Amino acid sequence: MAKVKDAGAVERMIRLSYPGIMEPKPFNFNITKQGYTWIAKYSILSPLMGVEEHERHINANTGEVKMIR
Repeated sequence: MAKVKDAGAVERMIRLSYPGIMEPKPFNFNITKQGYTWIAKYSILSPLMGVEEHERHINANTGEVKMIR
């Protein structure tokens, strides 16, 4: 994986992890950076659960996802 240089790259990374046509799509992104970690909070509209809040921590130097909530 490569360096993640900006919030736009973080958003694209997350959107690409939901590739299916019928799969729910993420929206309402709030992306911040703390040190070398990007923190992305976003919502997903689930047909069964309604709006779900998600969070991912991504290493800015490697692009590796460190945590998903």
